[in-house]
Amino acid sequence: SFQNVLAFPKPLQRPHPPILVGGQSQRGIARAAEIGDGVIFYNLDIEDVEKALEYYEDELAKHGKLLSEAKIVVGRRNEVRSQESWESDATYIQEIQKLGVVTDVVCSPRFPTKGYVEAMTGYAAVVLNR
Repeated sequence: SFQNVLAFPKPLQRPHPPILVGGQSQRGIARAAEIGDGVIFYNLDIEDVEKALEYYEDELAKHGKLLSEAKIVVGRRNEVRSQESWESDATYIQEIQKLGVVTDVVCSPRFPTKGYVEAMTGYAAVVLNR
């Protein structure tokens, strides 16, 4: 909790918005299980996500929490601007979804400002239409 802090507008969620803790080291995952409502993993291969989820589930149990009640976000950065790399993101998203417990997958391709809308539209077409 914080003392003498004013924050506006007040959140709609009660008792508060979910607290997601980023981390993929054992200590970071343990911290997420202890103090958070969920965890964020970033730039991990599918196998590493599976291992992190197993460890997270064990840590949650120590605090009387269930994996099925946690919000789990997996992120991935894609620096390449090719159809092949976009298809790689689409495959990654599908594989993460097969794990069955991840609530959100965030891929963040990098596009220059000029032509951003066109590039992002092409990326979305590939990733969302699989």
